[in-house]
This record gives sequence, C-alpha cells and structure tokens, in this order.
Amino acid sequence: TNAVEVSIDAPKQFNLTQNYPNPFTPMNGSTDLSFTIPAAAPTTLVIYNQLGETIRTLVAGDLEAGSQTVQWNGKDNNGNEVAAGSYICKLLSGEHSASVKMTVTK
Repeated sequence: TNAVEVSIDAPKQFNLTQNYPNPFTPMNGSTDLSFTIPAAAPTTLVIYNQLGETIRTLVAGDLEAGSQTVQWNGKDNNGNEVAAGSYICKLLSGEHSASVKMTVTK
C-alpha cells in the first residue's frame, strides 16, 4: 500500500463574514456570525448600536486558531430583545479587527 501524508495547517487569514441571514427578525430565529482567526489570541465579538454602546458581548476570552460560528438571537446583555435598526458587530483578536453592519427587523 502507498502511504499518504496529509497536513492541515491553521488558517492564515483573519476574517469576519457578513452575518446570515441579514436582515434578520429575532422572533423568527437567530443570525450566524462566522469568523476565522489565524493564531491563538484574546478575542472579543461584540454587538454595538449606532451610538457605539455595547449591546451584547458574544465572545470574550482566549480562542485557538481556527474558524468559529456564533449565533446572536437579537437580545442584549440583559436578555431584552433589541429594537429594529442597524447594529455593528466588531471582532477583535490579537492585532486584528473587523466589523460588519447588521440589520434587525420586526
């Protein structure tokens, strides 16, 4: 038999993809936020309103390199459903940062 060696490397690119679905209606479910970090690092994924106020912290801690998907149900840190409108999702990991604009409908 022939031996085949396979090597799977950690991702080399930092990426935050647009949430899906967007726009989304919280009463119909949640929206998915997918991201990739190239190296282990302290990481945060936070939802902000248009005034820059923190609405929801979805990730706060050390993550290993790789891809992740986190769901947001349209609720704030106190468990209250947010108002319809535009929100910013910001990902910070090590020296990298990215953000996407999201729309919540009712």
